[in-house]
Amino acid sequence: MKNKYKYLSVLVLGAGTMLAQQIIPCYTDEAMKDLFAKDPAAKARYEQNYNAPAPAGFGQRYGNNATNSVYYAPDTIPVVFHILHLGGPENISDNIVAQCLTEVNLIHSKKNADTTGIDAHFQPLTGRNNYFFMLATKDPNGNCTNGIVHHYDANTDWDQSNPGYSYSGTTAGKWNPTKYLNVYIVRQIIPPGGNSGGGIVVGYTYLPGTFSSGSAYDVVVYNYQFMTGTNARSLAHEFGHWLGLPHTFGNTNTPGTCMSGGQSDDFLASGTAGTGVTDDTPKTPGAFSTCPPSTPNSCDVSNYANVQNIMDYSSCPKNFTKGR
Repeated sequence: MKNKYKYLSVLVLGAGTMLAQQIIPCYTDEAMKDLFAKDPAAKARYEQNYNAPAPAGFGQRYGNNATNSVYYAPDTIPVVFHILHLGGPENISDNIVAQCLTEVNLIHSKKNADTTGIDAHFQPLTGRNNYFFMLATKDPNGNCTNGIVHHYDANTDWDQSNPGYSYSGTTAGKWNPTKYLNVYIVRQIIPPGGNSGGGIVVGYTYLPGTFSSGSAYDVVVYNYQFMTGTNARSLAHEFGHWLGLPHTFGNTNTPGTCMSGGQSDDFLASGTAGTGVTDDTPKTPGAFSTCPPSTPNSCDVSNYANVQNIMDYSSCPKNFTKGR
């Protein structure tokens, strides 16, 4: 099990019903690459920070101490959902948000009903994470809140080239990313350069260490259409990225091919500096909206592909693994 909150383990998306609309399950890798191309300092900062020792505990990252005006118990991650809308269906109800977060917690705590269907090869490696995502109860000013804020905001058509991180940050009145996990729910996510292909981007975030502490960019951005039922597992996937997990098939957004040059791996090998991880996710080409048998795979013929991992793109996401 991942014992350092900055880092984690693996699962994927249930986007099968929308395949005809060209689903782009996750845009984290592209967002990282686009940022690094524009800002080499961000790339250097990420590479330096990623293998650094994790904080002593989750509370340290979130300012959970006696002098903090908003106190959260250890192992609890306070979450605020910012619903950006223009009065349309993207202005989802608080009930939908609560149901989605419940599904995310079931997945991260290995309490989802379909864990009985986890492949026998990975049952012994399946892990239960020791934290809980909780809707925030106090806002930045110390007032009571339900952790869900509706903003009438044209940025619901979220343009990654000109994003509007208006509600997160460290200035007065904003939700400090060192104290809250900020989630921006939007109508659509428009990649840099536009979305000429017409695909629906489900969500993205930036891996830990990409930005300095307290950056307004330290958030999860997520499409409102994927907030119900098992689609909520896509949000569990993005929360995994936010905590430090890459895809099982490497830093690429094109699963299905065994790649060279260190690809087709989640890079979480035993002995990685400062992480205390185990190498429990074999190299794999990954799967997209299919659930192939967990057979010895082309990337690592001695191991079975963990296609049910949350950080894959398969159609049968069920579990995280014990290591990072």
